[in-house]
Amino acid sequence: MMGEPRSRDFKWVLRQFFRERLDKQIESFQTISRTVNPRLLLVTTADRTAYEVEMKRWPGYNQIWAVERINDARWEAGPQDGKRYRLLRYEEAPEDVQQWLKPLLAEDGWKMEHYASGEAMYVLIKTSSDATDSIEIEDASVWANEITVSYQTYDYAKSQDHSLVNDYELIEIPHAAGASVSYVKTLAIVQ
Repeated sequence: MMGEPRSRDFKWVLRQFFRERLDKQIESFQTISRTVNPRLLLVTTADRTAYEVEMKRWPGYNQIWAVERINDARWEAGPQDGKRYRLLRYEEAPEDVQQWLKPLLAEDGWKMEHYASGEAMYVLIKTSSDATDSIEIEDASVWANEITVSYQTYDYAKSQDHSLVNDYELIEIPHAAGASVSYVKTLAIVQ
C-alpha cells in the first residue's frame, strides 16, 4: 500500500481495511480522539458491530496511514417500543423468575442479584428488612454486553409518610441474557 497514493488518505485506508481484511461494509465513522496522529475512530458497520480503531500516519513511509489496533462490540436492537428496560412487581414476573425471587425477597439484608431467563436479564435490588429503607432505579443501560444499573437509596425513618417506600426493584432488560451486571449507587438520602 506504500506505493498507492490514496494510502495518504486515512478514510480510504479505513474503508479498504474493513472491505479487504474484515469483509465488512462501513456504515459510519467518527474521530473520537483529541489527536489526529494517532487517530482514534468509532466505526459502525452494516451488521450492527461497533469498532474502536486506532490509525497512525507513518512519516518515514511516505505519510501513509495504517490501522494499528481494532476492538469490536456487537449490539442488538432494543425492544420495539423503545424502552430499554421495564420495572416489574413479583406478580408480573414469569414463573421461573418468581421462583428465583421468592427466597431472595424473604431474606434479610440488602441484595443485588441478577438472573437470565430466555433472552432477558432480570435484575433485583432489595433493601434491608427495615420498613423505612427504600430503593429507586435511576437508569439501566446496556453497552458491549455489560449492564449498568444506577440506583438511589432512601431512608424514610424520620418521615411520617411511608407510602413512598420501595423495598425492592425488579428490572427486566430484554435482549441482554448473557450480559454481566454492575451496580452504581448515585444517591443516598435520609428523610
